[in-house]
Amino acid sequence: SISYADFRMATFLPFNDAARLPLDDYPAIRRWYGRLEAIDAWRDPFQGLEAPPLAPVKAEA
Repeated sequence: SISYADFRMATFLPFNDAARLPLDDYPAIRRWYGRLEAIDAWRDPFQGLEAPPLAPVKAEA
């Protein structure tokens, strides 16, 4: 089963390529993260939600 701790620990993994984390050296972590990726709500938590348009950013003078 998946716990709150799984979600907390996995929040940085979408950025593992940019952070150059050596996950290839840890196949168990790759498998664990793959199980999270199989959960629709994890993969796309905002599916079906429309975000309001953002206000334009004003440049400072």
